[in-house]
Amino acid sequence: MELNEITLLGQKYINIDTLDSITIPDSFVHRNNKLDYSTGNGEAKLYVGSRKIIEKQLFFKKTQMIGFLLKRDLLEYLQDAKFEYENKEQIYRNNISDYWLNNKKIIDNKEDILFFNFVESTAGGSRFYITSFKDDIFYNEFRKIALPDITYISILKLKNLNNEEVFYFRPYLNYFFDSRHHSTIIAEKEKEIEQDETIKENDKKNIIYARKGQGKYRLSLIKEMNECLITGVNDERMLIASHIKPWAVCENDEERIDKYNGLLLTPTYDKLFDQGFITFSNDGKIYISPYLSPLNTKKLGLIQNKKYDLQEHKKRSFYLEYHRLSLFKKG
Repeated sequence: MELNEITLLGQKYINIDTLDSITIPDSFVHRNNKLDYSTGNGEAKLYVGSRKIIEKQLFFKKTQMIGFLLKRDLLEYLQDAKFEYENKEQIYRNNISDYWLNNKKIIDNKEDILFFNFVESTAGGSRFYITSFKDDIFYNEFRKIALPDITYISILKLKNLNNEEVFYFRPYLNYFFDSRHHSTIIAEKEKEIEQDETIKENDKKNIIYARKGQGKYRLSLIKEMNECLITGVNDERMLIASHIKPWAVCENDEERIDKYNGLLLTPTYDKLFDQGFITFSNDGKIYISPYLSPLNTKKLGLIQNKKYDLQEHKKRSFYLEYHRLSLFKKG
């Protein structure tokens, strides 16, 4: 894995830079998906960051630019967003559950790669905006499917084999880890465990405590690893016992309390790992997602393919493979 190389639909690109985690605000989305408190019908321009920082990075050009979305990303986004469309954790102006199926049908009929044109908005002041055109998919379909405040976009500035600059827009929902949907899954799993008469009461406590990296699971992991895999910090107050394969999706209770399904990490790196911005090979090499910008990668002191002393790595290989395949944002 090279830090600046990304393959999309079989096409190789060089990743020049990345804008991370741009929030899709209520002001940008189509009127169908606007929150109850909002006014107006939405606008075409999207705020992407401070003008001072964006221009210092030389991220965008002054002329018209070419962007693209991938059909697979939009379908994945819609699948992730289905729970919110149906259950509406946020309060919306309209009944958005009526829109999900129609939006999916529209995207189903699109090409695999969806190009559009965009430019810098001139009405930004100190805030840097970009805007698309009314006949482009980013202005039309994406604004219709995007749900405000819980939707994010990463913009990757790429060069193709012809040395042309293009901008890859990848939407995602930062919703699973703290949504009612996730809480419901956890509550159901905990209820199953509590009602299972074949499990001893003390074992039930250990299984449930393991979800938050507590109890016997945490003690076993600290005894085995001693310190944060990346930083070497060994102050137990600063260490998080992080599941490699999430507790909620483990196949059985043995996986939930298995110390080899865990890493000790300090909070920042635990968050990166939990959200799929970093992962590890079976022998401890770190892989960094292209959706984490080179600037932030440098600030975090991360180096692609740097090898860490991952103890008992063979016993962790099953869980690490799951993380790389199912959670890592690899492009």
